[in-house]
Amino acid sequence: MSKKAFLKNDPRHNARRVALTTLFSWSFLSRDLTQEEAFAVDILENPEYDHDLESFIVSGVSKNIDTLDGYVNLVAEKWPVEQISKIDLMVLRISLFEIVLAKTAPLKVAIDEAVELAKEFGGDASGKFVNGVLGTIAEVLKLE
Repeated sequence: MSKKAFLKNDPRHNARRVALTTLFSWSFLSRDLTQEEAFAVDILENPEYDHDLESFIVSGVSKNIDTLDGYVNLVAEKWPVEQISKIDLMVLRISLFEIVLAKTAPLKVAIDEAVELAKEFGGDASGKFVNGVLGTIAEVLKLE
């Protein structure tokens, strides 16, 4: 089974996909997060996902955007928040939430997940970009 096929069937990965889609839509529409989650589940064709993890990520990221952006700003001379694509920025926020604030995912797992999400939802260079930013932040914060 390919990595891509495995991830499509992984409830934790799908939770991050739903969370990303929910938060991305919310960032534009500013509607109720519950509406955005229903929209995300629908457009992702009702994936089997970890509802608790998805809710935890959505709640944590939505309540801590300024703090999460502060971590991105640690490397701002290279990647100002205002110049990062919205989807890449949301992927970074999710990963940083899991690594730095919630401390629920090991660094390598969170970065691998972020890179996969960036590849799936972002542009051609998104995976490398997200990997580079997270790697730089991990070095600055001395994360393991």
